[in-house]
Amino acid sequence: MKAILSPYERQSLEITGPEVTVTGSALTALALVLHELATNAAKYGALSSPGGRLSINLARDDDILTLQWSERGGPEISAAPSPSSFGSKLEKATLGGLGATIEREWKSEGLVLSLTLPFDRLT
Repeated sequence: MKAILSPYERQSLEITGPEVTVTGSALTALALVLHELATNAAKYGALSSPGGRLSINLARDDDILTLQWSERGGPEISAAPSPSSFGSKLEKATLGGLGATIEREWKSEGLVLSLTLPFDRLT
């Protein structure tokens, strides 16, 4: 995750939680989704504004990994993007096979996204 988000380190980026090893197809899927989220944050979200912040928290609860992505301080969001966007299609195609679920909340101050997936699918 740090390698994927390294281009944004100069901006306000915080990653917390346990170290998690991801291999195989799960690594490819997560890398694609994280890259898409980071690109969108840099173009339209919190990372597009000097005062914007991105916080990512990983948590493991038994056999479930949860990634919480929270953007704050970017341009105000007045409406959620289309659910048929490229990013949404990419997420469904890449994460569906891992048993992952994604929930988004489009707050006026930024996107809050929760990604959950079975821990045993990460390797």
